Amino acid sequence: MDNVLTSCVNIEDRQKTNKSKIRCLDGIRVILALMIFLHHSGALVYPYQECIWSAFWSKGFSDATLPLMAFFFISGIVISINYKEKFAKLSFRSYFEFIAKRFLKIYLAYILSFIFCTLISYYQSKCDPLFWENNGNAILCGIFMLQTIYYPFWWIGNPAGWFIATLFVLYCFTPLIIFFTNKIFISKKRALIGLITVLLLSFGLYLFCALYFRTPDGTISDDLVMFFSRSPATRLLQFYIGILLGYYISYNKRTICKTTATILEVSALIVFGVFQFLNINVFKINAIFNESIDYFVVTLFLFIFCFDSGYVSAFFGLKPFRFLSSCSFEFYLFHFALTKIVFFDELMKHFEATNISILFVWLTWLVASFALAFLVHYVNEILYKKIVSKGIFASSI
Repeated sequence: MDNVLTSCVNIEDRQKTNKSKIRCLDGIRVILALMIFLHHSGALVYPYQECIWSAFWSKGFSDATLPLMAFFFISGIVISINYKEKFAKLSFRSYFEFIAKRFLKIYLAYILSFIFCTLISYYQSKCDPLFWENNGNAILCGIFMLQTIYYPFWWIGNPAGWFIATLFVLYCFTPLIIFFTNKIFISKKRALIGLITVLLLSFGLYLFCALYFRTPDGTISDDLVMFFSRSPATRLLQFYIGILLGYYISYNKRTICKTTATILEVSALIVFGVFQFLNINVFKINAIFNESIDYFVVTLFLFIFCFDSGYVSAFFGLKPFRFLSSCSFEFYLFHFALTKIVFFDELMKHFEATNISILFVWLTWLVASFALAFLVHYVNEILYKKIVSKGIFASSI
């Protein structure tokens, strides 16, 4: 694989791993966030089957497996590049600082969105005095980010909470994962072998579940699908594949020439888009098997772009993408918060359902989500910097 991708190469010395940055990941994050936004737009357009947007959504964005999976892969890549050397030696202090800082980084924005969503739900219940009593357990679950354990409560508060809760679970294991990975995967060759091995093992696990647990009609139970789509265990697997991919890239000293890289990047985009639009109907087995194929699609896609050498990756690394990427986390949280207003207040009842009016509501929702995300990101950064600049957090991790 290495020989094929580097047949047309310029041998260049890269910066040290802990100082390198894969610029194109900013743009890819923004594209993935928009894909998930389009997926959640289904509740806006689905009731209007006659409009062109409903057909567009049902063909390409009724499923968000690929972009969500890619987010966890990218998280692993970024973590491995930033912390590979910092966790070469592990101490209780460094472990605690990492987890505490990660918690603050995600929780400040999360709890603001959670409060916002909960108050909207309370208002939509017509200020029912029993609202707090009926939803008390769900609200506590949301406050402590336990949505990955208590699935029935995932819709109360911010529905995006399961993603944030899962991300924090991964962060809790990150220092240990990086520490032991440093001991095993000490070269590019080992990292590549490890990446291929984990991919094949994950494919075997998914294939076994797809065949062994399928019903007589060939489908998979909703509980098993929920486990594979929500479980921290499967997301940890995706996260670790991203870490191994990051290790391989960090050890690699070669860059692909621009022309070859651009051809590969365009091809990767096409393959990614084809699998997204083919959705869960790629293979006629079931959703679990198709998700195992998605592992290879996402890995190949990010493997090519992580060389960061072509014109497409240069485009994804432009300042507008970097700006939007900086608040993509808050965008993910607050676009869901605004979903409650757009959908549950039945905003479309105030418009005649035409292609133009639906597009207008969609664009307003998109712009408002990014505006609110930027505001929260700005406040979050100020609060975060003030907290970590004091006491035990003053040292750098």
